[in-house]
Amino acid sequence: METQLEHELMLMGDRQKGVLFGGTHPDIFHPDDVLCAVILRTELPQYRWQWIRTRNDDLLAKCNIVFDVGGGTYDHHGAPIFYPNGVMMAACGKVLNDMYDDHILKEELRKGLFYTIEQQDNGVPIKSGYKLSSNKLACVSSFVPCWNEDQSPAAMDAAFSEAVEFTIPIFKRELIKANGMVEARRIAREAERIFDGKVIMLDRYVPWTDVAIADPKVRCCIYRDNSGSWRIQMVPKEYGSKELRYALPESWRATRMTEAVIATGFDDAIFVHLTGFLAGFKSKESCVKVAQMICNM
Repeated sequence: METQLEHELMLMGDRQKGVLFGGTHPDIFHPDDVLCAVILRTELPQYRWQWIRTRNDDLLAKCNIVFDVGGGTYDHHGAPIFYPNGVMMAACGKVLNDMYDDHILKEELRKGLFYTIEQQDNGVPIKSGYKLSSNKLACVSSFVPCWNEDQSPAAMDAAFSEAVEFTIPIFKRELIKANGMVEARRIAREAERIFDGKVIMLDRYVPWTDVAIADPKVRCCIYRDNSGSWRIQMVPKEYGSKELRYALPESWRATRMTEAVIATGFDDAIFVHLTGFLAGFKSKESCVKVAQMICNM
C-alpha cells in the first residue's frame, strides 16, 4: 500500500506529465543525498526525475520534494532527531521513514545500510557497544569530480545523476535482503521448538539469531544446510557478539570427519568449529541428541 508521501508525489507526477523534480544541495555530494534520490527513483520509477541541485529558495520551492537542504521536512541540519542507538537521523533516514510503512523492514534497512551512512554524514558518536555495518556506499565518493577535473555545476550535476544510477541496484539488493529478513523472522518465530523451547528446529537455514537472542530460553538452533546435511548452531549472547550463551564441548572443537567422529562419539559427525559455536552432522537425529546434551548443561 502506498504511503502518504508516495501518493502525493504520484499525484504531482501525473499532473506534470510524468516529470518530478527533486531538490537538493549543489557541489560535492555524499551517500546521504544520493540515497535520498535513489529511494525516490526506486519507488517511483514510472516518473522521470530531474534533480535540481541548488540553494536558491525560489527554485527549491518549485520542486516536488526537497532533501538535505532548505531546512524543510527532509533536511537534517536543524533540530536533531536520534535513534535509540544514538545515531542521528540524516536526510535519507527521513525519506525512508515516509516512503515505507513496514517498521520491521525499515529497521532492517537501517541496520544493513542507513545507520552507517547517517552516522558518518552527521559525525555524532553512537552508544558504546553498538556495532555499525560497513559503509556499502563508500564508493559514491569516486563519482565526485577530482580537483583537476571539470567541477562546474553542470559537471557536478551529471556526476550526481551518475552516482544515483550506479547506487540504485545496490539499494534494490538491500531492499530484497531486508524483505528476506522480515520473512526469516516470521519463519523463525513460528518454527517448532523442542526441549521446553530451548531449541529452534528449522527445515532449512533462514537467518534466525535475532529471534533466538530475543528469547533468553533459546540455547541453539538445528537446521538443514544446502548440501542436505544438518547443523547445530549455538546462540550468541547479543547481536553481533562472538560470545555464546552455551558452547559445544572444548574436546570436540577444531575437528573434521574422522577426528570429529572420535571426539564427539557420533559416527556421522562432519566437523566441529574451532570456537564451539557450530557443528555439522549427516543426520538431524544426531543434532537433536547434541541439543539435548546442551539443554542438560
